[in-house]
Amino acid sequence: ISEMGFRKTQLIYLFLFLAVVKEIQANDQVTVEDPLTTDNFADKRTPGTYTVTARYSTSLRDCPSNTCPVVFSRASVTAKNKYTANCWVYGQTVVSQGYTNRIWLQIRLSSTSSSVGYANALYFDGNSYANLPIKATC
Repeated sequence: ISEMGFRKTQLIYLFLFLAVVKEIQANDQVTVEDPLTTDNFADKRTPGTYTVTARYSTSLRDCPSNTCPVVFSRASVTAKNKYTANCWVYGQTVVSQGYTNRIWLQIRLSSTSSSVGYANALYFDGNSYANLPIKATC
């Protein structure tokens, strides 16, 4: 690669990096302006069933914290697989894979089970809420 080609490549990577930073800042702004702090929010919650796709593999936990036990020894999320999320909740802040997030998803262990576990939203594709509606709180 010539020096000119190398510089163009660096500029492209810089542009992509800045675009990612801007998106992360925009997502953080949503968290700061979170409508969950309003007094009349309780009747507007919309938990339901949402399909999410795992970006990274992780364990499912009893509560929204890495200090909580894993639900079952085999209860885990595997990268690139789809899962059913019921809702999201604030939990322990997690820093992993270059991301920071405190939004945890309540994930069904299987389509035939009512059992659930929690995984941080940063392990799933999408924004800081894994593309769940902001009102889809647990």
